[in-house]
Amino acid sequence: MERHWRGGASGNGTVFAVEKDGTHFRTLHSFATAFNGQIGAFGLPLRVNSDGASPQAKLILSGNTLYGTTFYGGSWGAGTVFAVKTDGTRFTTLHTFTTIDNAYANSDGAAPLAGLVLSGSTLYGEAIIGGQWGKGTLFSLSIPRPLTISCKPHLPLECTNGGSRGTVTVELEASGSVPVVLVWTIDGTPYQTNTVPAGEVSISTNLTFTADFALGEHLVTVSASNEEITPATCSTTVQVRDTTPPQILSVSATPNLLWPPNQQMVSVTIEVQATDNCGPTTSKIVGVTSNEATRSFGRNNGPDWLISGDLNVDLRAERLGNAEERIYAILIECNDVAGNSSFGLVTVGVPHNRGQP
Repeated sequence: MERHWRGGASGNGTVFAVEKDGTHFRTLHSFATAFNGQIGAFGLPLRVNSDGASPQAKLILSGNTLYGTTFYGGSWGAGTVFAVKTDGTRFTTLHTFTTIDNAYANSDGAAPLAGLVLSGSTLYGEAIIGGQWGKGTLFSLSIPRPLTISCKPHLPLECTNGGSRGTVTVELEASGSVPVVLVWTIDGTPYQTNTVPAGEVSISTNLTFTADFALGEHLVTVSASNEEITPATCSTTVQVRDTTPPQILSVSATPNLLWPPNQQMVSVTIEVQATDNCGPTTSKIVGVTSNEATRSFGRNNGPDWLISGDLNVDLRAERLGNAEERIYAILIECNDVAGNSSFGLVTVGVPHNRGQP
């Protein structure tokens, strides 16, 4: 980006841009006509306009904004300090130097010639004439401070009812005369927009964003922009976790008694009622034991139990003749979507042959 002190639509100079290889030349701003017929100091015509004229010093760049000065022009013909976006938009006259008298004196200086210096949010420069004694001034001018936004790096949440409602807080610091717009996204999808009203003084505030998050990890990003300076962004990782195992309400077996004890295999179905704070549950049989040692009565009858499905097991209708009852203990594992587990137990009995239950 550069400037030229002559030429342009009114002959009073331009701000222009050109690629380093000489291509894509474009005029970002053309300074307006600077003469209105008024007579100023020393009987010379005042070269006044709205934006300045004859930019002599080099431009400086901060973010996407260029800052510079004009040697004359402005409301009093004594020069200006200006800003313009690198795409040529939002040209702004930041300061107009006041008119000089016949002793070259005024209140703030006139005819800035050297380049500006930027430190923090303050521009520094010099004017070659004007000031109390007409010998020039050193001046400073505050500009909007860079937007600063900070996020907490991590927000852990416990899952309830399939997800969790959480609040992300960011701290914003900004200044300027235009509103600050914040755009919140979840996993790259825009979710909410907030506008912080404009203020001439510094804004330092905590802003919150509340949303419902599903189980798992999510990236919340907030971008702050006020159209004056470079936007700022920050991100927070929201992790919805389920650390609570499911609650088993009941476990039942059908049938829960095997009769008669004829050594035959009987299919038994298990029903599990369970609840979880983060979604559906799944259950399965993970083990079977018996209070009696198995026997084959001289024949190879095979195993006394066989797990045939997640909630189905085949049990042998058999018990020792001198025992009260054979009891099969069936162990159930219940899992939620996060992998937490609970265990339950249900029994199926084979009564003694002294009477059919």
